[in-house]
Amino acid sequence: MTSHKQIEKSLKRPDTFQETLLNALDFMKNNPKKIALMIAPLILVICGGLGFYLFQKSAAVKRRAELAAISAMQMDEARNVAKKIESIQKEIDALRKSPGSDPKKPELSAESLLKIGTLEKQLTELKPDHSGSAKAFRDFYDKNKKVTEGWMAGISWASFELENRRIADAKTILEEIVKSSTGHKFYQIQSRLMLANCLGEIGDFDNALKETDVLLGLVEDDAKAMALLLKGELLYFKKDAVNARTVLSELLEKHGSTREAQFARSLLAELGPA
Repeated sequence: MTSHKQIEKSLKRPDTFQETLLNALDFMKNNPKKIALMIAPLILVICGGLGFYLFQKSAAVKRRAELAAISAMQMDEARNVAKKIESIQKEIDALRKSPGSDPKKPELSAESLLKIGTLEKQLTELKPDHSGSAKAFRDFYDKNKKVTEGWMAGISWASFELENRRIADAKTILEEIVKSSTGHKFYQIQSRLMLANCLGEIGDFDNALKETDVLLGLVEDDAKAMALLLKGELLYFKKDAVNARTVLSELLEKHGSTREAQFARSLLAELGPA
């Protein structure tokens, strides 16, 4: 059996871990140059990785700030038109309240009526001029095609092109975003939805329907009605009445209380009985 003295001696002596640590400290003390050479590459890797991370983070913050500035420009363009509309509407209201020159005949004078007509025509013609922000969005996209901020700018620019009936231009950029944003669900849904509309506008119904099938696999249940309605519309314009009825009926069956269901009922009514 082990004696008490042996146990006491073993307890006082450093254990294996402590001995290894003491030896390592002693080696570091006596060989500082060797230690420096050993850890220098590791330090360089760590510093390089940290620097790259900080650079990426800084670049992303800069991109977001630039994109926010362009979005603010777009809002200002819309705000300027809203102010003009408000001013013209006040002028119209004032003219409507003013009586004619004859107190006994309070109806508006011919001159006031003519002026009101001119102002109302101006109201119908007023719309925001987004050409400045649209160009900025396009330039930003061209510089940032591989990142999320660039895709957002590209989608904004494509919306502007679609509003102005430049379908081919919008289609090209949306196809690029679809390819680049693989794995990013939000941008896949947005770009494919717009691309399907573009393809439908130019009569390429088969490829447009392929996009809607992909969309139906991407969107959550609460957005299925939107994708089904788009598919039903494309089939309707393709003059595929049989499949259009099937898709629109599915929309009504599964999403009958949605806004899209109202449009589906109208399309089904136009298709007539099977």
